[in-house]
Amino acid sequence: IRRSSGVPVASDFDGSEPPMVVDGVTGLVYAITDADEVVAVGYPSVRTLTNFVSGTGAAGVDNTAQSVASVTTPANSMIEVGDRMRVRAYWRGDSGNPITGTLALNGVTVGSNTDGGAATLQPQEAWLHYVDATHANIMSTNAAGWDTAVSAANVAGFNWASAQTLAMSQNAIVGNHIVVYFLAPDLFRKPV
Repeated sequence: IRRSSGVPVASDFDGSEPPMVVDGVTGLVYAITDADEVVAVGYPSVRTLTNFVSGTGAAGVDNTAQSVASVTTPANSMIEVGDRMRVRAYWRGDSGNPITGTLALNGVTVGSNTDGGAATLQPQEAWLHYVDATHANIMSTNAAGWDTAVSAANVAGFNWASAQTLAMSQNAIVGNHIVVYFLAPDLFRKPV
């Protein structure tokens, strides 16, 4: 980047800190110096990759096992040991019989919880810690607390080099379905 290109450099801005530029593909943050150099300075502390938010919710269908809401995480979201991803969902059963909501990334269950039929908000959260290109450690919690059925070390089935689907799904229960209000993966990159 040169001044003649018309791209602003640090000297064109007031303040003691150089301007920051974020690469929209990798999320890497760069500073533009007064010497017209672009310098990598690291990753933001947290970045929401994509999300689903609805005030009225996305509703499943009674007696139907199905994915109710999903988002896609970009390829290379996590690339090295020290990278971690938090995935979160908020949902409730509509009414009636107990129903289970399952949070999965790339088909790997990272969280699960059952609404006992009271139609109460069910928060789910899981932390995924990068192990290698296809593995992660999972620490999962839900409305009942620590989810020991899902939390595990060195879980296979992820593909960090590719885009992956984060989905909130329901099991088939007569007279009930889930309503999803929020679904998002947040990326925490290893500091540079």
